[in-house]
Amino acid sequence: MLIGISNTFVDLKSRISFHYPPDWYVTSSQYTNSLFKNTSTINSFSDKSSDAIKPVAALLPKSSNGDSFII
Repeated sequence: MLIGISNTFVDLKSRISFHYPPDWYVTSSQYTNSLFKNTSTINSFSDKSSDAIKPVAALLPKSSNGDSFII
């Protein structure tokens, strides 16, 4: 549960939404795509070649402390 003000992420295509703290931000699609450009690594999580796992969003804290959140 978030206390205080939070931001909301909404992805209409996947119908995913979530709240995140105000001291975090959603990365650009270019950043997320470059982070996950190695599709063989991403797809290794699936036992079916047709099931590609594609990230919807990546979040990082505004202060660089090494934390991240990817969905």
